[in-house]
Amino acid sequence: IGIRTLTGNKVSVIETRAFNFRGSEAKPVLVYSVKIDQGMSSDAALKLYDDALQADDQRGKIKTGFYIDNRPVFERCPPVYLIISMGRTSQNAVVVRPNSGRTCMNIPWIMDQFVKPSSMCCDLTKVREMWDAEFALADIESEKDYQLSSCGRHRKPIYIFGGQIVPVLNKLLTATLPRQTDPNEFSNKALTLPKIVRIEICSADNESEGGQSSGAGTKLSGSLNDEGDVANVNETPAIGQKVARKIFGRTIIRGKVIECKSDGSYVAEYSDGSKVEMNGNELLEAKLLFAEELKKLTMARVANKADAATSAITKAASINPLQAVMDDIPDDFESAYEIEFKGDVPNVFVGLEFPETKKWKWGHEELELWQHVLRNLSEKNLERGIA
Repeated sequence: IGIRTLTGNKVSVIETRAFNFRGSEAKPVLVYSVKIDQGMSSDAALKLYDDALQADDQRGKIKTGFYIDNRPVFERCPPVYLIISMGRTSQNAVVVRPNSGRTCMNIPWIMDQFVKPSSMCCDLTKVREMWDAEFALADIESEKDYQLSSCGRHRKPIYIFGGQIVPVLNKLLTATLPRQTDPNEFSNKALTLPKIVRIEICSADNESEGGQSSGAGTKLSGSLNDEGDVANVNETPAIGQKVARKIFGRTIIRGKVIECKSDGSYVAEYSDGSKVEMNGNELLEAKLLFAEELKKLTMARVANKADAATSAITKAASINPLQAVMDDIPDDFESAYEIEFKGDVPNVFVGLEFPETKKWKWGHEELELWQHVLRNLSEKNLERGIA
């Protein structure tokens, strides 16, 4: 399931806007404004460390632990890192920082940038004190640095397209192109493809367990045919069965069984490229974890196959952009399709995140890509008389 989960110390939806691009009877496209504190508290880091030690087979290429960088270039506080091995077969490891949370990086880079300049610290009391100090310093916007190579925790809001996406997916993608009234800009016909992301509303005090309040979830494909994937939990182990693995904290990677050995052991390959050998009980736990994760997505009315959404995006990207003749229409196009949002924001939802790229010119305005998509799509609908 190729969905990237956006997590942090606190994740919240600060505004939800609704747009009806397909007539008054159709369900709307939703645009969520999501605010993320991407840091991690010392409590969460120490729990993550404890979980990682229990799962660590001690055979990885990097050693799990806390590292402190005491170089004098860091004037306000020595940076503290939690580095987590992902097993002997993985080429990657996880770096956790108070200001930026978890990041997966390749091991050579981690060794050069974090391990070699630092010393491991096994004094957890000292670790907590230093972590809390840096966490407090990082309580600023992520566009600002509190010291060298150390940005703030608070990202500027991101905008996620959710709701009924599929019926207008091709139009959303073609709306990433420049306006057709600007022949110079329109010479670049490459679509900008969004990422499929999962949002779990949570905070340091009340982390989400994947439940959902009433309200509209995100539907990225036409059906939820999950019976086969859930049913295989109790089936005889076989190649191709779906599994999941919790690698650091509550972050889960998914994979499938690729080998059933004659000695009763099994090998699974995960989405990060790692291969893990396990016995029958461990395989059953991995299958159960996948089923639980799938159930969360099902509760949020999310398709169990994210590759179906990816396929739809790829297919739509191959379609020639729609052509239109410009009329003299006012610039505030999206307001023609915006309706009042009613209902609750789900605790778990999946949607599309358009990347933060250059600013797009629209008359005398400069728009971010998500704004450009809304306005461009609305303009094209008005040209076609879609009310």
